[in-house]
This record gives sequence, structure tokens and C-alpha cells, in this order.
Amino acid sequence: MSKLAPCSFAPGVPDYLSGQMPDNQALAFEAHLDNCSGCLALLAEQTPVSTDPDWLQVLRNSIAASLETASLDFTRPDTGTTASRPSAGFRYALIRKIGRGGSGEVWEALDHILDRTVAVKLLHTLSPSLHESQRLIREASALARLSHPHIVSLHEVEYTAERSALIMEFVSGPTLATWLHGQPATPVAAARHVEQLCEALEHAHSQGVVHRDLKPSNVLLKPLPNQPSTAENSRPDLSCWCPKIADFGLARLADQTQTTTSGHPVGTPSYMAPEQVAPDRSRGISDVLTDIYGLGTVLYELMTGRPPFIPSDPSLILAIILREDPLSPRFIVPTIPRDLETICQKCLQKDPRKRYQSATEIRNELVAFLENRPITARPIGPLPRLLNWCRRHPSESIAAAACTTLLVAITLGSLWYAAVEKQLRRETFTKATLLVEKQQLQEQEQEAVRAGFDRVVQSHFIFNSMLSDSRALEPGSIDFIRQESLKVGAELALQYLSTLDQRLRAGRKLSVEQIRTAIDSLIIAMQAGISSEFDLHIETLKQLVAKLPAESIETTARLEMEIRICNLQAGVFAKANQPTKSGDAFCTMASLIRHQALTKPPSDPYRLERLFIATGMLLNARAAYSSDNRIDLALEPVQQAEQFCQMLLEESRPNLEYTALLLEVRLALAQLLPPDEASQLAQNSLELAAQTPWNSAPHADKARSLQEQFRLMIQQAGAKWFEGRPAAADRQTE
Repeated sequence: MSKLAPCSFAPGVPDYLSGQMPDNQALAFEAHLDNCSGCLALLAEQTPVSTDPDWLQVLRNSIAASLETASLDFTRPDTGTTASRPSAGFRYALIRKIGRGGSGEVWEALDHILDRTVAVKLLHTLSPSLHESQRLIREASALARLSHPHIVSLHEVEYTAERSALIMEFVSGPTLATWLHGQPATPVAAARHVEQLCEALEHAHSQGVVHRDLKPSNVLLKPLPNQPSTAENSRPDLSCWCPKIADFGLARLADQTQTTTSGHPVGTPSYMAPEQVAPDRSRGISDVLTDIYGLGTVLYELMTGRPPFIPSDPSLILAIILREDPLSPRFIVPTIPRDLETICQKCLQKDPRKRYQSATEIRNELVAFLENRPITARPIGPLPRLLNWCRRHPSESIAAAACTTLLVAITLGSLWYAAVEKQLRRETFTKATLLVEKQQLQEQEQEAVRAGFDRVVQSHFIFNSMLSDSRALEPGSIDFIRQESLKVGAELALQYLSTLDQRLRAGRKLSVEQIRTAIDSLIIAMQAGISSEFDLHIETLKQLVAKLPAESIETTARLEMEIRICNLQAGVFAKANQPTKSGDAFCTMASLIRHQALTKPPSDPYRLERLFIATGMLLNARAAYSSDNRIDLALEPVQQAEQFCQMLLEESRPNLEYTALLLEVRLALAQLLPPDEASQLAQNSLELAAQTPWNSAPHADKARSLQEQFRLMIQQAGAKWFEGRPAAADRQTE
């Protein structure tokens, strides 16, 4: 053991054994032990002499077993000397050492005669002890009896002048433990994998061979042919591998006496069955049930990504196996199906008589689970689990029961008192809050009614005063009356909008009709021009619309309100002499109207009407941008307006109104383009006008005016091709 090279964790072994290592470092050290055989060997060597000698033997055996089974994980070749290589007359050419165990080492080798790759297992020493020889012979005898696709095959036993060797099937994949690497498989994949292992154990048990050390690191994975490639840095799916049981070094044959010293445990601690920990308790118990427990540990680790037992102190693992139950798999991974958890827990029963009695029974249960049929096993309920724990811990059970009774009494009393006190506080607070809110609402409603009444009285007084004046019938007086009425209505509108905002801040719900009324009110206020804070009022309107519940308003109605708000915003910016912002508002409104139109089928008149209106909004945006000399911004809305006109003409029958609109949009677009492009667009537009039968006088007049402007634009560009040709509108009228 001392020949194993220690790593950076090795100096901390004494502190760990003495309990002086900090908790965070101890947790990291324990996790490190799972992958470091050197530190595990040091831990076994430095364990105090007072430790149970059986445990020391098991710990040392587990170190050897972990090293031996890790040999097929295909780590880097051993860089040591080649003293362990057989003589030159050996039939097999050793390529690389793929593992080293407590009593032997495994090499990848080439069979010169049959030209195939094999795995060669050699003993360490040239003159092995009787125990080592018997173990190698027992493993060879066990493998010689077996022939199954899920068990590693034995080719032959080779004798040389230096040492003996087992020539076995070479499996190019990793072990199941390496594939897992702490990450669980899916429940279905785990069930299918263990079902295949059950088939292999059925065959082994029928030939009188009991493995006695079944664990993920003793299951090799052989890649199946024609499997799809996986992404880089991702492990292949479990269905891409064929499992093969390996390492029958601890196997027991039914017709041979055991070579293990009587009364000493055998196996790997984290995966040992209770009867392996205490061999004196296994009298009359079939060794087959030990393999059933091993199948349970494999299924447990496949589902959870960890062994059934991971103690914080490795020296206590044997006692834990005898006295404690493993954590429920669903506690670690809640998505595990309950039936699969039940199968696993029955395999891991501490009483062998309560487990499945054969691998065939487990296989039948797994097949039923995979076919969505009910299984025969029943889950272990909380009460039986508690009773089993109490039988194993009688003194602790009595103390726990007394403490639990006292704690339950104290807890129930505290909860009852806290609930009563909380209810009293809630009722008192609710009453006070309701009283304050009621008073505030009454004051707000009274103030709103009084303010509205004052405005109405004032408006009525002004209106009567105007009517009593003989000059009231004059046009100027009528305009004055209209302006005064708008002013009074606008003041009421702003108060109404403020009231809605306060209700929203107070957490009260608003109706769709209230929001629409607020929009209409703000339009009146804008026409009256009595406020300079329209930006704030419009933002308030947007917040009111945005906070309307989705279930209280249809999408079309919400879009309609957003369109009206944009229209209001465009007018406010225009009055404030901000044409660029007004153009942005018109573009937003056109986009909303287009979205509103596209929700309808092409044949719906509503769709055509909305597209027509959206085109007008884009022309308004162009006019606003042009008035601010933003030609760069004016080009895009006019181009989009031309697209809308093309859609109108494509989705409707020949329509003079849509054709005239297209000509108008093209004229606006040509005014923004360079002379050459504008001339070409004007020529195309004249051709379109010439092909259109203008059989409506108003449309013919409009077309004639547009054609004259196109001709003038072409003349300015120097194009003379149209001279002498009559205009289309002129030909129609002739």
C-alpha cells in the first residue's frame, strides 16, 4: 500500500483521523476519497489500532478491489518500469497497462496468433501466495462456466515460466461508474440496463456462480455498433452501450469451498449487503440474495448518481450498513417513478428474506414497469419503516418518542397561540384600514361632485349670459360660446383623468369605458388648449391602458385605444411646434392600424379600410418630417405607404380611389428622390394613369392634376419622351 503515490490531500490524513480538520475541508476530503486510492490506502494504514480488525481488512480489500476494477476505465498507461511484463516467449504482446489492483494488474494486449485485442490479467508477484493463486483460479473457474452476452468472456488461462494470467475479452468502453460520474441516468434507461444485468445473473446463478461484489465499477460498457455520434463534451446515452459484468475475483462456486477466511467480511464497503458485513448472521441464507442486494445498489446509483451509503466517516460504514436505511431515491431525485423506487428498496432490504428471491423476479418487475403494467411489490410505508428503525435502535427509539411527544405538545401550543394572536392582529388592522379607506373615498367623491357641480353652474351661467345678449347670434359670439364650453369641458376632463389615476394608484380596477371616456376628455382638453402638460397626461393614459387586465378587453379594443392615444399625441406635438415628434407619432399610429388590419382576412372590407387609413397616417408623417426639413426621415414612411397602396390594389377589385391614392403617394415619394429616380417614377406613374379608365369625374380631375405635376417633374429632369401624347384623363373625357 505504501507504494501508492500520495496526492496533495495526503498530508491532511492525520488531521482528518484526529478530528482537527475543519468541516469544510473534511467534506472536500471525503469527496476526494471516492476517486483517490492513494489517500484511501493512507487512511487504512493510519487508522488507530483499536479499530475493528475486520473493518481494516475490508478497507484494504476495498482499496485493492477499487484499483482492480478501475483498471478497465482506461486511464493513462502506467509509466513505471516494465518488470511486470512476461518473458519474450509470451504469446501476447502487451500494449499498455490499463489498471492495477491489490493482487494483479490488467493489460491491453495483442494476440499474435489470432490477431485480436484481449485483456490480460496478471498477478503482481512472480511467486504468488496460495491465497492469490486460489483467487485467480476461482475467478477463472467462474468465468469458464459462463457464456452470456452480458458477462465478460474468458478466452483461456495462460501459464508461463514467470507467472499465470487470465486471457479475457477486451471491452473498449468505460465502467458504469465512470459513465455515471455522479450524474444519474433516466429512470427508463436505468430499468433497461438493470434488466440486462438480471439476465446475466440468471445465467450465472443457474451455473452455480455467485458474484458477491456487484457494483457499478464492476460493470463494463461495450459500445454497440452503428450508434449516432454525440456532441462534444457530452456522454453517450446509456442505450448506446452493452453492459458486461466483470471481476469475478470474489465469486463463490456452489460446488467449491470458499477461500475467504470464515468470519471475515468480503466485498466493497459502500456496496456490501448486511450479511456480508456480519457473516455470522448469514447462516442459512443463500448467497444469491447477496447478488440481489448488489443489483439494488446498481439500480440505486443509476437513478440517483450516488451509492446507497456515503458516510462522513469511512470507518463507520459497516455499522451504518447494519443499522441505517439508505436515503429514499425520490428524496434525492423527485422525478423517479414510485414503482421503480419500490423495486430498488425491496432489493436493498436488510432482511434477505424480504428481498426478491431471484434475479428472475427482479427482471419480471422491471419488464412490468417498462410496459406500464403494475408491479407485484408494494412500497414500504412510513409506519413499517419507522418500526424497522425502532427494532434496530431500541434505546434511541424510547428517547426519541419522549422528545417527540414533548416537542409536539410545545409546537402545537405555540402554533395555536401564534395563530390566535395573528388573527386578532389581522382583524384589527383590517378594520382600521377599511375605516381610513372609506373616509378617503367619501372625501374624494364629495370633492369631485362639488367641483363638477361648480363647473356645470359656471358653464350654465356663461351660456345664459350669452343668450341674454342680443349679439349672441353673431358668428363671432357663437365661436366664443363654443370656446368657453370647450374650456369648461376641458377642465372637467383633466379632473376626470386625475381621478382615474388616483383610483389606479389606490389599487382599484378600472373599466374599458372609463378609459375611453378619459381619452375623449383629453381630446377636448387639447382642442381647448388650456393645459401645457399634455405629455404627462398622455403618459397617464398609456399607463391606464397598459394596466387593463387582458381578460377585460379584447385585442382589437386595446389597439383602438392605443391608436387614438397616438393620434392625440401627434396633435399635441403639432400644436407644440415639434413636427418631428408629430411625425413619429403618425408612424406609430400607422403601424398599429396596419397590425389591426392584418388580423382580418383579405376579403374583409374592414381590412381594406384600415390599410387605407394607415396610408393616410404615413402621408401625414411625411408632411410633418418635411416641414422640419428631415428628408431623411420622410422617405421611409412614403415608401411604406406605397407598399400599403399596392396591397390595397392587389386585395380589391379595380378601384379608382386606391389608384388615385397610389399616384398621390408616388408623387410624394418622387419629391423626395434624386432627379433621375424621380423622373423614372413619374414616367411609371404616367403609364399607370394612362392605363386606368377614369370613368368618375372627381377621380378624373384628381388624376389630371397629378399627371400635370408628374409631367412638370419630368420636364425639370430633362425628359421629353411624353411630349405630343395626350394625358390619360384627357383621353377618357374625349
